[in-house]
This record gives sequence, structure tokens and C-alpha cells, in this order.
Amino acid sequence: MLDDDLFADLNLSSDPTPAKEAPKIQKISGGEFEKFAKSILTELVKDNIPPTPTNYGVYFQKMLEERPVAFKKKVSEIMEFEQNDDGIKRANIEQEIKKSFSSTSALLQYIAMIYRHLETVKDMLRRRNSELAISTGNLAVSNVIHALEADLSRFSSILDKYSDEIKESFDEVRQTYKHIEEQSDFDSKFGVYNKKYFLENLEKSIESNAKYNYHTSLIFFRVKEEILEQTYTQKEKNAFLKGVCRIFSKNVSSSDIVAHCGNNIFAMMISHTNLEKAQEICNKILESLENSNFFLADKEIDVDVEVAISAVNQDSKGEELIEKCIEALKDSGKNLEPFIIVEKEK
Repeated sequence: MLDDDLFADLNLSSDPTPAKEAPKIQKISGGEFEKFAKSILTELVKDNIPPTPTNYGVYFQKMLEERPVAFKKKVSEIMEFEQNDDGIKRANIEQEIKKSFSSTSALLQYIAMIYRHLETVKDMLRRRNSELAISTGNLAVSNVIHALEADLSRFSSILDKYSDEIKESFDEVRQTYKHIEEQSDFDSKFGVYNKKYFLENLEKSIESNAKYNYHTSLIFFRVKEEILEQTYTQKEKNAFLKGVCRIFSKNVSSSDIVAHCGNNIFAMMISHTNLEKAQEICNKILESLENSNFFLADKEIDVDVEVAISAVNQDSKGEELIEKCIEALKDSGKNLEPFIIVEKEK
């Protein structure tokens, strides 16, 4: 019988945990919310942007950032209460699946290790049996060892059978995981979107600029390599980069995209934002980085980032524009230009 403690960490108890009482949400009185909603529509019309739900949502987020702190807090409470973000749910599900795959992979390695050790024990018993036969000639002891060796062989055969089944099941899990990776929109290592998702949305932005003259700006950034070389482990490096990404994310709307484009290079896609506004956002981000404290192995790090900014135009080519921005990164930094402008609006 398996010990119940084996399943203790899985939290499979059928007893429901009492839910915490939801905090009461403070109402926004005096028609303040209604005035804000109307101002969003006014801004959309002024910018000649169709008031579709998506466009309204983007402008809602951006204009909310300009409101007083008390108002933003009240609206945020309402939004959190009503939030039903499928993207966030999907990201969480993908991350849990990836964690499960890692655990399954580790489990298979442990099983393989047990099997190897079992083979070692069998070899050791055979050697000891031979040594015992030569040194003592004790038949009874030799028979016991032979019996033990036979038991181990039977156990090994059973283990062989289950090992094959485990490997077969693991291969199925691996194929499923590979499919999820191919379809995934998220980079679980840094908690942002991946390049595939970024490129898909970049192509849409190029199309929207051609059809509707929507403004979209890109901000690419990379921590200078000499800064990352101060890390001792890959885990520290990833945690450090994740912290830098959080600073960038906090300075744009939740509707904007932050993505990892590979090789520790990140990009932000800021919708309905012209190049002038993107430069203001970039300066604000660099100021936030300057005022933030970063530590690696208990050592404070002076962060130096390379930044490139670009407008998205109707004749832009997705991959080509990404490569141009990445190439421009090396010309920026604390001792150079704070950021490089790659493509201006046309």
C-alpha cells in the first residue's frame, strides 16, 4: 500500500478551502467614470480611430495612466474584479504544463538512475559470490547469494517492462509538449510573450497602418553583455533580466506587448503611439531603470541597456525591421546615445 504522504504535496483533498471574502470595491461617484468614458470616445474621434472594442480598450489603458492616482486605483479595483483575461489564463496554463513536463523529465532520470544502480548491485553480488566461493567454499552462503541474485534478476525484468512503458508514455508527453511549444505565445523563462507572437502582431500592425493609418511604435532593448557577465549562474541571469523586463512593462499599458526575441533581446510593441510619444515613454523607462536597485549575488548592479526605437509603417517588413532594430542596439547605451531611432514615421 502506498503511503498517503506520497500525495500530500498534490493538494488532492476534497475538503474545500474556505474562500476569502472579496474586498468591497469603492464606487466612483459624481459621474467621474462616465466623463472619463466619454473623453476616450472624444480622443478616438479626434485621432480618426474607429471606436472598436479593441481600440477603445487600448485608449482606455493609455488615458487611464494620465489620470490621478486615486481615480486609477478605483478603476483598477473594478477591472481586477471583472477581469476575465483569456490570455493570462492561457499563459498560466502553459507555464504549469511546462513545469509538469520538467518534473516528468526529472522523474524519468531518477528511474534511469535506479535502474543503473540495480545493475551495479547485480554485478557486485556476482563478484562477491565468486570471492566467497574461492575463499570459504561455504555452499550455504553461496546459495543465499545465488537466491538473492535471482530475486534481483526477476525484479530487474519487471523494472525493464515498466521502464519501457514509462519511456513510451514519456515520448507521448514529449510530443505533446513540443506541439504546445510550437503553438505557444509565451516565453515562460521571462514571463513575457515570445518572438512568434510578437511577429504575428507586428504584421497586423503593418497592415493596420496601411489600411487605417494607425500609429504603432517599437522599442527594442538589451542589457549590455558586460553587465550580464557579472552573474554567476544562468538562473541569476534570467532573474535579473526578468526584473529589467518588469521595469519596461510597468511603464506601458497592459494592452501593449512585451516579448523576448531571443538571445536576451526584448521588444515592446506600443499600439496607437507615435514616435514622439514612444521617445517620451523610453525616457521615462530609462529614468525608472536609473532609479531602481538591481542586485546580483548580493552585489548592486548599475544597469546599462541598449535601446532602439522604430515606427511601424505600411511598407515595413516584419523580420527585416526586427533585424534593423537589433543591429542598431549596439550604438546605444549610457556612454553613447540613450536610444537609436531606426525608422521614422512616413
